[in-house]
Amino acid sequence: MMPALGFGPDDNDRLVASYSGGWQMRMCLGKILLQQPDLLLLDEPTNHLDLDAIEWLEGVWDVKQVYEQ
Repeated sequence: MMPALGFGPDDNDRLVASYSGGWQMRMCLGKILLQQPDLLLLDEPTNHLDLDAIEWLEGVWDVKQVYEQ
């Protein structure tokens, strides 16, 4: 899932606090999606996301799509 969210191999050892708010939001969304929820309620989920992340989020509503990447 990390590559689908835009993270590279060098990002694996970085502390969460070292990322911007947008990248931390990507981590939170990834963590939630890995749990495969039946229902996902989001309040302004794109506030801290760039255009690439917003487009990724739009395409991820079908959680299976994430696992196929």
